Amino acid sequence: MKLNVLLPSRGRPKRLISAVTLMHQKTSGRHDVSYIIGCDSDDPETIAAVYALSLKVPNVRPYCTVRLPSLGEMANRMAERFPADVYASLPDDVEIITQNWDYAIYASWMQRPDGVWWWHTETKAACPVVSEKWRSAAGGIYTDYFPFWWDDCWLMQVWIMASGGGCLGLPATLEDKAYLTHRMRDLKFWTDFYVNRKEERWQRAEQIAAKLGWPKPQRGEVLGDVNDDFWGRIESIQEKQGDRGEPTQEYLKAKRRAELLMAA
Repeated sequence: MKLNVLLPSRGRPKRLISAVTLMHQKTSGRHDVSYIIGCDSDDPETIAAVYALSLKVPNVRPYCTVRLPSLGEMANRMAERFPADVYASLPDDVEIITQNWDYAIYASWMQRPDGVWWWHTETKAACPVVSEKWRSAAGGIYTDYFPFWWDDCWLMQVWIMASGGGCLGLPATLEDKAYLTHRMRDLKFWTDFYVNRKEERWQRAEQIAAKLGWPKPQRGEVLGDVNDDFWGRIESIQEKQGDRGEPTQEYLKAKRRAELLMAA
């Protein structure tokens, strides 16, 4: 199995080095694992960290670009540039707990080579592992809409819609150590936007199912909608994890696009 870890990173070189080093130490050594690090061209510390990693961890590959409006688009480009059988999409602030985690992914992939799986995390962080068959049918792993969150929830709901089943758990655990989310602002707006695009998710699910040769999805109630508890915690979440800097130009571009889509 060829497994690529897709890991966009910005401004956390020490965390990045620690995360990738620990990931590599806990692999089984039985599979071809590469670490694809997404770097923004205006972030020389991360670029330097990737070089330092490459000297001690095999198969570290940089993917460097101007900072994109969408975090998901970065991951999509990384997967297209570095193809594999399976992709583990992770942030730079998690730690893999499970020894031989790559074998856990392999065993799941062998059972369902067109699947999408989810790590176990105590904080309910949603980090997907995506097969190439799904990625190819979907045209990518994520959308190109969101500057920070929501792509993971989007993918999870589209999977449930398309497959007609529940989430596939991965027998491996992550520890989420997030303390600050880059570009998290206007969380209520982005939550509204996610809710607004549910019909698009149904259409995407139907297209993916058709390409994979699955039965046509039956529309109805599915998991993945925003619940009342989250709506009630939006302000506190943003206060705790939000980006306190000025909004960047690429963020404003993403927000303007979302506004136009909701107004259409």
